[in-house]
Amino acid sequence: MPQRAPSADEDPEPRWYWVHCVDQQSLDRGSAANVQSLSCLDQALPCCLVIPPQSVTLVTLDGALAEEVDSRESLDELVERELCVIPHTLALHVLYRDDSALDVMVVQRTLLAQCSRRLGRHHLSPRWWASAFQGLPPPEPDTLGVLPWGDDWMLKWRHPETPKRERWLCWPKSQDMEDLSDHLPEVLRESPWNCPLAPQAVNGLDCLDFCARHLPEDLPLVPSDIGGEGQPREKKPEPA
Repeated sequence: MPQRAPSADEDPEPRWYWVHCVDQQSLDRGSAANVQSLSCLDQALPCCLVIPPQSVTLVTLDGALAEEVDSRESLDELVERELCVIPHTLALHVLYRDDSALDVMVVQRTLLAQCSRRLGRHHLSPRWWASAFQGLPPPEPDTLGVLPWGDDWMLKWRHPETPKRERWLCWPKSQDMEDLSDHLPEVLRESPWNCPLAPQAVNGLDCLDFCARHLPEDLPLVPSDIGGEGQPREKKPEPA
């Protein structure tokens, strides 16, 4: 996982964290100031690229908008329209769906392409991608799940009316905590925080270690058609 996810060649090389997990147990872990240092890792191990929380968006579609989605193509178009972005620039993964609601995890394809390319130069090929938020277990109803992540707080809670639905928020530690209340459901504004790691004893590697051990099994694949800048490769015309 990069400390700050790069999305272009000119972006500086971030610090990288890695964890080797088996059956929710951490066997080995480490960090590196540059991606070259990761070349010593076992290339045969399956690899998941964990994206920092501030780089992934949770998009919620309710009511008539959710009913409009009848195919993967229409989902892509609807989310792109809702976020006002250029077509074919996002990678999506559905987290929750019912007859009247749809929750979609969204990341820029350029970001996945840039991380994959930097890792690929050293023979590491991530097969899956995930948000760090997916490694923070959902808290009990009416409580906040909290994990410190660098300069931010990762906050997760259950939808008040549909507990299977999750809500995420990345909140800067430097920002006034009183302002946080405006972004939370009223029932959670005075609720206790459930922080599985002590804030004063946490670094980026500790956070990744915890998240890696709690990632779900159903993770999205890194798109196979991301080109140099994360755009879809130009398709060759089919023979007549």
